[in-house]
Amino acid sequence: MTSPYTPEELDDTQPVIEPFERELSFDVVLWDVSHLMVRHATKRYAKRTQPIERIYVHHSGAFGVDGVAGAINSSRYDVMQTKDKFPGAAYHWWIPYKDLLDSKGRRVILRMNPNDVVCWSTGGSANRHGFGLCFQGNHGKDGEPLSSNQVVCGDVALRALLSIPTLDRKNPIAWHSIAQNFSTAEGKSTCPGHYTEEWLKRWLRSEDLPIPTGNT
Repeated sequence: MTSPYTPEELDDTQPVIEPFERELSFDVVLWDVSHLMVRHATKRYAKRTQPIERIYVHHSGAFGVDGVAGAINSSRYDVMQTKDKFPGAAYHWWIPYKDLLDSKGRRVILRMNPNDVVCWSTGGSANRHGFGLCFQGNHGKDGEPLSSNQVVCGDVALRALLSIPTLDRKNPIAWHSIAQNFSTAEGKSTCPGHYTEEWLKRWLRSEDLPIPTGNT
């Protein structure tokens, strides 16, 4: 197997130990790489004091590098280059643009933060009640549609996350650009991007789930 890590992140004399967390389907698994994410020197995320009510979907806004290194670089940007200097990675789960496969040939989704962490992914009260799911890349009109890997992994991820028992059953899934409809977040018109939003709407229709309204 080709290692998903960059040379700087591995001791080449040691075997690669896949950070397996659990199977999400027969062909998609979740890896916990939260321990590899860049963290602020002094800031720390709060722990949840209220249950997860909604999945908020995002795109990272840039394609960056492949594999686990892409998620690590995203966390580095969040901590070092954003205006507010985040305590850590902005999201809970990360769906790579290009295929990331484990030793059994299964697709991999990456965990960036534990579920009980209040990430700064969406803003306002959405951070406290939301779960941040991020598609790597720019999926706006000036970017690219979701990759075939992201379509497969996105479907599996959403199905898995819908099993969270505390989700709002009226609108369990939303996205960043309409977050203001469900929280004190300001929303971000460019996130998760045109192509992601169109895919999400098709997916919700296929599952007979409500399509949230907003400035899409």
